Amino acid sequence: MAAGSTPIRGLSQLRFVSLLLVCLVVAAATTPPSFTEDIERKIDTFAKKIMTCRDIVGISMAVVSGNTTLMAKGYGLANRATGQPMTGSTLCGIASLTKAFAATLLTKLLSKSSHSLDSRVRDVLGTDFTFSDCERTRRATIRDLLAHRLGVPSNNYARMQDGLTRKKLASIIRFFDAENEFRNSFVYNNLMYGLATYISEKMGGRSWEDLLQEHIFTPLDMTSTTFTHVANLSRSDIAKPYLKFGTSWKPVSLLLHKYWGELGGSGSILSTAEDMGKWLQFQLGEGPDGTGEVLSRNSLDETHRPVSVIPESASSAQFRKPHCPVSYTSGEYALGWRRGYYRGWPMILHTGTSWGYGGLATLLPDRGLAVYTGITGRDSGYRGRRLLHMYTADLLLGVEPWLNLTTACSFLPDSRKRPRDTLYTVRPMPSPGEYVGTYGNFAFGNLTVAEDKSRLILRYGRLGKWSLAPTGRGDRFKGSAIGLVPLTLPVITFDRDSKGAVQQLQIPKFNPGNPPVFTRRLKESDAPPPQPCADDPASTGSGSGRQCRLACLLFFASVWVMTW
Repeated sequence: MAAGSTPIRGLSQLRFVSLLLVCLVVAAATTPPSFTEDIERKIDTFAKKIMTCRDIVGISMAVVSGNTTLMAKGYGLANRATGQPMTGSTLCGIASLTKAFAATLLTKLLSKSSHSLDSRVRDVLGTDFTFSDCERTRRATIRDLLAHRLGVPSNNYARMQDGLTRKKLASIIRFFDAENEFRNSFVYNNLMYGLATYISEKMGGRSWEDLLQEHIFTPLDMTSTTFTHVANLSRSDIAKPYLKFGTSWKPVSLLLHKYWGELGGSGSILSTAEDMGKWLQFQLGEGPDGTGEVLSRNSLDETHRPVSVIPESASSAQFRKPHCPVSYTSGEYALGWRRGYYRGWPMILHTGTSWGYGGLATLLPDRGLAVYTGITGRDSGYRGRRLLHMYTADLLLGVEPWLNLTTACSFLPDSRKRPRDTLYTVRPMPSPGEYVGTYGNFAFGNLTVAEDKSRLILRYGRLGKWSLAPTGRGDRFKGSAIGLVPLTLPVITFDRDSKGAVQQLQIPKFNPGNPPVFTRRLKESDAPPPQPCADDPASTGSGSGRQCRLACLLFFASVWVMTW
């Protein structure tokens, strides 16, 4: 017996050793190398190289592993005029990276209420609230808002109108018509995150800014983070946003960001590399919020869960084979986050661009790694940011980077023409007085056309001001920006009534697929009442439909019991 048991014992030992070797191999494959001075030096060199060829003035960068911020620093300049350097404590606009904060806050508030992400919008805002059609009014949920599933075009420039508060946005959202299928399309829409901001305020009973401070910034010790529409814009620690016109850099007024950010959740946060490192630790399930004070692990995972499929853009297709030796995809949208893969590893990310500010946050959750960059400048197609993140990820993953200081600039070079200061050929002005007046649109508000020294000036809210130049083609003009918004209007068309009087104007730039029509002397009080949309018992969400289904189930259950 003893002699016969030896092979069995030997086999068990062999299996144990084999299993141990497998575990060691797996551990070696999934444990990133230590963050050495050499790795940091390589990141420094690559970041500085990226700036030289991707139209970037300054970079704010954080690198995170688990519950540790490995580095938080800056490159380039925060202010070209003074030579002030960008540092880890410089405030930079993070643009649409704000959306993840908005989604996290709203998810937190919902978890403490009787509602959920699948509650209908009108269950929170009341039955007086409507979208442009009854299907969306009856069925649209908070998850639909956060995942861009409503099929309503961006209409982003409507944010320039005077008096657009979050409450008013909720009342006029019905005038923005849907152009794509409900829940079967992905149409990115900043206005819907403004609406989500208002929902948070209704649920939390306080301003969105105060709620973020209480529920996210303070628990995560993000002591420097603030908002473009709240901060003292004269602070020296705010990086100046820049855009390039031809070969010249021009600063963008911070007043533009102040007014542009008033809707909150779409893109209004100013933060530092140091604070964003803490935010990324939290998103990885690590850091100061290990107790779940900000959000439970299940709820955090819910914000990361894919909801919508994102059609692949021409730009995104360039970041996979055959154009790119490794795959970098972002084909799904969660709640304030995109989902994809890098080198086969699941990836959570979001981009952002807003008038001279830009951002990119990337998480590899299975490896416990994350990278943030905020930039000032242009960086067309997010290419510089993406390449910097891929290079940094390779170093942290312990693989040989496929990028180097040459391919940092040669891979997908920036071939798009830079905007230039617009100069138009001056043509004879049709009778200017014909066009002068106030024009209104129920969704976009009012704009005015005035005559100033024999030229026409178009004004739209506090931000938009253009000098109109006739094209020589009837009532068509071009608009050269002379206000806070550096936006050229290639075409502005005036329309006449049957008697030949100018009655309307259209600006295709505001929505190319369906340009808004502004009508002369149209008043807000002329708006039609909301379309009546009684709740459909079969509609999703809470309320009467769910109660009806419950009553039906109870009825059939009682019949079954009696007949049985």
